[in-house]
Amino acid sequence: MSKKDAEQPVSRITIPTIGSDLILAEPWAFMLYHEGRNAKFLTSLGHTFGQGIEVDSGRENYQGDRLKDTASEVALPTGTKLKVDRIYIKKGAGAFDSVTFSMKKGNYPGDKQKSGRFWAKLNDVNRIVCTWDEETLKRFTHVSLLTQLAAEAPSGE
Repeated sequence: MSKKDAEQPVSRITIPTIGSDLILAEPWAFMLYHEGRNAKFLTSLGHTFGQGIEVDSGRENYQGDRLKDTASEVALPTGTKLKVDRIYIKKGAGAFDSVTFSMKKGNYPGDKQKSGRFWAKLNDVNRIVCTWDEETLKRFTHVSLLTQLAAEAPSGE
């Protein structure tokens, strides 16, 4: 292992299944894009649809010019409960990699009426620090048991 590899942070990858519920363990700040599927949630957070900052879309038009999108930086507080509703990852279409979440009424700390559905780019989603609700953890349990059994298995020496 090189010194550079040793300096890299170590983390555990968790790819949730559709329907998994997570609870934010830290506030999550991310860019919410002004796109039709995010409009209702964006306005529920107090932003005006269409009035945000210009950001690089990660896409180009036919002439090779970079395209811009409009987005607003939003933050969801610790304790917000989100359900994974859709995961979109496609080879060769990285600009569209995203996760769609839904949030039911009562799952936003401080405002029990706030709810909605929105998507966020995968790069932002990968910065979420969360815990999983009990039902979701039960679905993950079989993976944990297999990992434990593999660790306890004789090494074959």
